[in-house]
Amino acid sequence: MSYHLPYSASSTARWLACPSSVKAAKDLPDYDDSNEYSEAGTDLHALAALALVSNAHTHADPTVRMYVEYVAHLRATYTMQLEAVEQLVRHADYPDLGGTPDYASLYEDHEGRTCLHVVDFKSGIGTIVDVDGNEQLLTYAACIASSIPFVDIDVFRLTIVQPQSYRDGDEISTIDVPPSDVAAHMLLVTTAIQQDHFATGSHCRYCPIRATCITLSDDMVRTTQLDSSDPTPTPATLTKWLHLLSLQSVINKTLDQIEDRLVQLHRDGTPLPNAKVVESRGHRFWSADSVKVIRWLGKLGLRKRDVMSTPKLLSPSQIESLPIEGKTKKELKELLAPLTAHKPGHLKIVLKAASGTPAPTPVDDFDQLPLPLGDF
Repeated sequence: MSYHLPYSASSTARWLACPSSVKAAKDLPDYDDSNEYSEAGTDLHALAALALVSNAHTHADPTVRMYVEYVAHLRATYTMQLEAVEQLVRHADYPDLGGTPDYASLYEDHEGRTCLHVVDFKSGIGTIVDVDGNEQLLTYAACIASSIPFVDIDVFRLTIVQPQSYRDGDEISTIDVPPSDVAAHMLLVTTAIQQDHFATGSHCRYCPIRATCITLSDDMVRTTQLDSSDPTPTPATLTKWLHLLSLQSVINKTLDQIEDRLVQLHRDGTPLPNAKVVESRGHRFWSADSVKVIRWLGKLGLRKRDVMSTPKLLSPSQIESLPIEGKTKKELKELLAPLTAHKPGHLKIVLKAASGTPAPTPVDDFDQLPLPLGDF
């Protein structure tokens, strides 16, 4: 089971951007921010850890299987000098810094280098996590290295296994970084630990203090004060718009958290000024079994075909997620390719660091026209 330190590796991107969020959250009671997706991810990680500890090099669940088989391949390829599965690690000089890497090992690679390998298992659907410059893995690497100072590490190998990536080729991604990169990352970490300031951005989404953060509140208020009618916005205005857009999911999640907290206060007997708690209209469902319902409806003159919905074919993505023996998700996608097509998606704005293929701009379209460059 993972344990979150004040400067948790999994939250590195947040507290590097907003150092004061750590101190502000230190005395807060634990807040349960889990949902069905995070709980499912926790279960998959527990299954994966159990498989690795018991040396079971395969697994029935296809998501777990890809991760377990990758680690099994490492074990078969190299002689492990040290190995850890879901073990808490703290930095030797900063005991509040650390976390629980999914898998880490130390071995000599094929080039004779001493390699510290950290593997992160991402079980979620949809979001692609980049391994290049990944703050969480760099923090893990720095903390582990500090706990084995007697070892001269030549290369840090970082891997992200995300079996449910929607983009082919991104299921397993690995990068080798030199010790100097880890040292540079630790310089950023130590600087952040010594700083004391708030900053808003997409990193606020999972911050435990977002519901009470004055800096975030001020930025949220400013979203209602923007004049988007300016035909020629300045670079400063564009920067402000993009920053506020990055807070969209943060604002929605924060408002949900505030509403949940207000409902709980109401249940505890706290009066809410100028507000009341009402129950939303719930949907109705059949309380009897389907056979009894169909017979009852038949007495009203309705036929079975009138009351039964038409069976619907699963989508290509749903078919690819089915546990078909001997077929990986990628192989299924290739087999289904002649039967599938893509609808064009809608345009949206994302930060440069986010995944996604840039949409063509009007300039790109004009570049395809046979016009002489001298006309421009």
